[in-house]
Amino acid sequence: MQGEVWTIAGSVLLAVVGYILKYYLGDLRMEKYRARYNFVSDQLKLLYGPLYAMVEANTAAWEAYKKSSRPDAAKTFDRYTDHEKEIWQMWAEHVFIPSNKRMGEVIEQHAHLLNEPEMPDVLLRFIRHIESSKLVLPLMKQDPAETRIIDDFEPWPPQLRSYVEQEYKKVAAEHRELSGRVQLT
Repeated sequence: MQGEVWTIAGSVLLAVVGYILKYYLGDLRMEKYRARYNFVSDQLKLLYGPLYAMVEANTAAWEAYKKSSRPDAAKTFDRYTDHEKEIWQMWAEHVFIPSNKRMGEVIEQHAHLLNEPEMPDVLLRFIRHIESSKLVLPLMKQDPAETRIIDDFEPWPPQLRSYVEQEYKKVAAEHRELSGRVQLT
């Protein structure tokens, strides 16, 4: 009889410990998924989503500028007419530079959300582009004949669009996958 009691008590204790471990570990796993889901949500909402939208808008604006004002995009700035320089200055002052500044602010404020452990080279080149472009308009207004200003400053990195699109799609896919696992309460 005493052996049966110990067997039953052992079984009950084992069942209780198993139940506690199962739910404790399950809760830990769910908490891990929730934490990852929240991080990926922040990446999408604060970094890659806004960057993707702004890069696409800036690219569309650049294409519109080239189509309407600079069909011969290969032509260097020193061959622009005075009228073409004025048009470029308007686009730069009211579209490109403000847009680039907003993108730079998003990168600087949310760099902790990047997928990479270090700042990617394409983003560093883009930040240099923003910084060097701060001098373009003031110098051009000071000396409109000076064309080296444009030809010498850090160019927009051509890989930026594909980098941002790739990272956005990667994060969006992970977000969809995690939202299927995480029970949001």
